Amino acid sequence: MGGDQALPGKTRSDTPAFLRISSQGNRGSGLSSELEEWIDLSQPDFRPVFSFHPQGHEDRLGSGINRDIHATASPRIVGGIETISVQLEIGYSVLDTNVDRANYRATYERKPRQKDFTLRDVKSGLVGSSTIPNKEFEQLVDLDSGPTNEQLLIYAMPGLKTLASGRNEEAKDELSRVLAQCKDTLEKRALLDLLTKP
Repeated sequence: MGGDQALPGKTRSDTPAFLRISSQGNRGSGLSSELEEWIDLSQPDFRPVFSFHPQGHEDRLGSGINRDIHATASPRIVGGIETISVQLEIGYSVLDTNVDRANYRATYERKPRQKDFTLRDVKSGLVGSSTIPNKEFEQLVDLDSGPTNEQLLIYAMPGLKTLASGRNEEAKDELSRVLAQCKDTLEKRALLDLLTKP
């Protein structure tokens, strides 16, 4: 592309130029996030055409797996189509104990004559070798409601298994309280089995 310049509050990717506005996102008991909205300066209505959460935290206060979100976004043009690539890392924790991390790359696009960017696809893992459904990704980054507890068990299962078979008794007690509020699933049963092993 070439010719891009980093200007305060703006990102140029050939055309158009975006004004990035950061503000407080979702906020509440155990919940906080930063919201970044992009305004297309080439459009007359001066409204956001794309938004995401650069960072956020949801503490389910003993009723579920906690999440931390860290993301960066960068625009580019691919084959004449405007795209925005979002690199996202989600950390999962029980109490104050980190149990797992996952990385995703989401691609948003805007075709000619479209005003807003829409989610095209999501790849998981550092090399982006596999995909997850768009709806699942949108739930993962939704800090207000987000995935169910049962879904979070699936996402964080490798780390939860390590926690359940480890020696951090305080975190294991917290995991037991979380599991008590989950529906009966294969993941719940597997973790309960590890927690009750001598």
